[in-house]
Amino acid sequence: MVETVSGSKTKVPINIDRLLVGLRIPFDVYYEGLDGLERLFPKWTHFDEDAHRVASLKGITTVYVEGDASLIAAYLGQSQPADASEGLELEKQVAYTKKKKEYHQIEKTLLVDRNLFLPGSRITFSLFEIDGVSVRQIAEATQRSPMLIPAHGVVVKGDLAIRAQDIPLYQDYLQGLFESPAIPAEVRRKTRAISMKENSKILMRDVLSDPKDSTKTGTLVTFVGSITDAVLNQDVEVQDLMSLRNHDLYTYTHSVNVSVLSVALGAALGLDRDRLEKLGIGAMMHDVGKSTIPPEVLDKPGQLTNEEFRLMRQHPIEGVRILEPNPAIPRESLVAVLQHHEKLSGNGYPLRLGKDKLTIFGRITSLVDSYDALTTPRPYRYSHTPYMALALLTREVTEYGDYDADCLKAFVKVIAELNV
Repeated sequence: MVETVSGSKTKVPINIDRLLVGLRIPFDVYYEGLDGLERLFPKWTHFDEDAHRVASLKGITTVYVEGDASLIAAYLGQSQPADASEGLELEKQVAYTKKKKEYHQIEKTLLVDRNLFLPGSRITFSLFEIDGVSVRQIAEATQRSPMLIPAHGVVVKGDLAIRAQDIPLYQDYLQGLFESPAIPAEVRRKTRAISMKENSKILMRDVLSDPKDSTKTGTLVTFVGSITDAVLNQDVEVQDLMSLRNHDLYTYTHSVNVSVLSVALGAALGLDRDRLEKLGIGAMMHDVGKSTIPPEVLDKPGQLTNEEFRLMRQHPIEGVRILEPNPAIPRESLVAVLQHHEKLSGNGYPLRLGKDKLTIFGRITSLVDSYDALTTPRPYRYSHTPYMALALLTREVTEYGDYDADCLKAFVKVIAELNV
């Protein structure tokens, strides 16, 4: 039954499972409370798995959506956009998702901040801007025809990327920058951190392309040890090891961020060096299992089917299955891979572990993974500010007991020190 209200708005009762996980809801959502209909989600709420779980914990199966009738029809129909422009935007998103794999996201401050490149520096790789769902070339360069970096730096609004095939050329640039005696002493610490981060992303990308390759994983494991020492000895600033993204999430960038923040949080909690390194390795490898998910599921815009959700929820187990035979991966690190989506409340996955079985590695990685996902923008989805993300995680602790309160308290201090 559809109840017509003022203007062109309607209230439509639907099963809550028809709300599209991963997208913003373009209308108000209500549920049947003790005193009649109560608002559950305001218009433009980002409906993610956490929001779905909140509703499930309340026992809500039917909700009432209120908004423009044509917009509701388009949203619920999925394949019938309200107008031609919405359909075109969806096509753009699908095309972008396929195309972005041809590019590698790089640290733009190296080419934007005049303090981080040398006057007269040249690059031998073309540059591209990722902005929303568009990829646009902003500079052309090759080994035969290098480009002089402008004195004012490269101007870019979105994120900066290179062709995946040019990664070796970018690595040569990083090596030359790091080794150059002309780099001012006051910024050498920063360039070292950025170089470490960028090489970690490249190594992580290689591992995700073939996670059973013991040489690739062994190299990355060694690199995690270097990151652990750098963080523990305060040789670099943690924020310089983090990738701050404007428009998108690449799994390799997310993996490095989760590893760095997990090590920083573990250090704040007093873990010793050996456990910090094992934690960092597990956090770096936490999404390796996604390599087994078909691209059409992993990159699907919009709502997943029940079977697709089942596949997605298996990726922690698949990650352990892939990494377990690898002698370079410590057994304790596998725990972080397996438990990074578990919750103290028992509402996580894949094993629905409660607090009695959730290790400190699982408690740290589940919190950090959620934070980095919340603060990462996606096409057509806004990100949370660090403050808002921490506020949401705090609510998850106080109302549902999903995360470790002591871990969150220490994590708030870690994020505060990042000045982001």
